[in-house]
Amino acid sequence: MDTEIITTTSGNVNVSVYRKSSHTDKYLLYKSHSHVNDKKAVVKTLLDRAKTIPTNSALQAQETENVIETLKLNGYQKRLIEKYIYIYI
Repeated sequence: MDTEIITTTSGNVNVSVYRKSSHTDKYLLYKSHSHVNDKKAVVKTLLDRAKTIPTNSALQAQETENVIETLKLNGYQKRLIEKYIYIYI
């Protein structure tokens, strides 16, 4: 689940995070009236997925950048994102 299998031209197999074409990158908005722990959980969950699913460092870095941009689009503060990047990545 949430995985995409990528076969390279040399025959190696890599795994990355999969998103359907209809995926909107909408998560709990930071400005919502939800508890701050719920907002932190969104950040931690997405960063943990970026760390554990991709099978190589290039895919991991690409997914981490995707998560950062997605969180910014959902209103998350750069400071909060960076705090958890140092913990989870």
